[in-house]
Amino acid sequence: MDSSKQSARRAPARRWLPAVLLVIFFPFAAVHFSCIAVLGPGSWGSGVEEKTPDLLAAAGEPELLQYIDEFAAGEPERPGWKGDSSGFEGAVVFSDHLADSDDHEENDPWVIQTARVGGNSTLDQRLYLLPPGGDHFQELDIPREMIVDRPTLLRNGSSVVLVFGRWNSWGIPALHKISRYLRSYLDSSLLPEYSLYVHDVSAGTTRYQGPGGALKPSPDRRKAAFLRSGSRGTSLHSIHVWDLETGKTETVLSLTEADPGSGASFDYRWSGDSRALRISGGAGGFVARSAEPRELNLIYLLAEKAIYSVE
Repeated sequence: MDSSKQSARRAPARRWLPAVLLVIFFPFAAVHFSCIAVLGPGSWGSGVEEKTPDLLAAAGEPELLQYIDEFAAGEPERPGWKGDSSGFEGAVVFSDHLADSDDHEENDPWVIQTARVGGNSTLDQRLYLLPPGGDHFQELDIPREMIVDRPTLLRNGSSVVLVFGRWNSWGIPALHKISRYLRSYLDSSLLPEYSLYVHDVSAGTTRYQGPGGALKPSPDRRKAAFLRSGSRGTSLHSIHVWDLETGKTETVLSLTEADPGSGASFDYRWSGDSRALRISGGAGGFVARSAEPRELNLIYLLAEKAIYSVE
């Protein structure tokens, strides 16, 4: 068969390509980017994981008694900064202390977060770090546009690291949402609304850890519990435990909001020995689009990876 006849047969196929794009691809792209422009990317990139817990009965489990009594007694107050704040620019809005003993020595590591005095607490945020054995605070080079949440000092082996959350809201103009979404294909840190960053105190470097927020350190400061959540319009969250020494993150369970759109209706806290996590409050269910409202009084044992329901 000569080349002219082959070209004639390929031509109709080429003419069908624009029609296929017009009928299938462009409508799909229009709907997709319209959703992005209005809502943001939902749970994409947030790291939220559906995990229905296998709840075990706490009755008859003697090892849980100490935790039940401890959690019923209430959460101990976290000591805040009460020292001289004149060397900080702005007002102190959050602080964290890594004590090597109960004496709270003055040269133990501290992190101080400040914000503009008398204004929005998310404006002009600054972080000041007193490193282990240091005699003065040093300001960390954090981009001014980064909205920082709960800077926390943790231990990674013998090293001290600073972990802080970033809130990068998708509540922005439509064109900015689409632009940020497209850029997130090259920079995954742009996609989550809540994400975690790790600052190595010794090296002085900061890196993106991954999606997550609402960080709560274990008392031994070698683990942390945190929450992963979608952007506006989503009500599914998942609770995770991060072990800094192994680098592994365990998904404990997923929860939906008791009143969708109103924010998380539950809380979590550590036991004093850093071996158990209590999850309390209320939830609309354990998976997306579920309708099983329940009150929560759960104890998660890290070593066993088991969740017990306390009646």
